[in-house]
Amino acid sequence: MKKIVTCAIAGLGNRGNDVYGNYQFVMPDERKVTAVADPVKEKRDAARERYKLEEENCFETAEELLKRPKLADVLVIATQDRQHVPQALEALKLGYHVLCEK
Repeated sequence: MKKIVTCAIAGLGNRGNDVYGNYQFVMPDERKVTAVADPVKEKRDAARERYKLEEENCFETAEELLKRPKLADVLVIATQDRQHVPQALEALKLGYHVLCEK
């Protein structure tokens, strides 16, 4: 049996949520979303329900998510391009595998 790869998503736009997050439903034996970050409350609330997340694993910013101990194997960074480098560097320090969308 394969190990399920856990994934946190920073940025719940088209790519972060609809592409990378949706993979959990296409291949449920391979991927599980465990945390999300987005400044739009409605997107966080929808993601919390969609991925069956606890409230404490839904963050307003990637920076808030990155203040917590590692929450997943992979962090998908689908935030604004200008945010990618500092977020990726912090994620790498915490031991995440990082996928920067763009």
